[in-house]
Amino acid sequence: MAHTDQASSQASFGPVPLRYRPDFERLEPEEAETSAAIVEAMHTILDTTFKDSGRAVAI
Repeated sequence: MAHTDQASSQASFGPVPLRYRPDFERLEPEEAETSAAIVEAMHTILDTTFKDSGRAVAI
């Protein structure tokens, strides 16, 4: 495997993510509704996959 320096390695993977800090977190007013909609959509996908294939989605 070829040697790569840190700068070229970061460039191939995009920007370095920010570490979590509470002051970065801003909950949007609709966040609870958005989360509930995502959960509902995921359940629909899981149910449909099971009905169509007879198997559960492996997680």
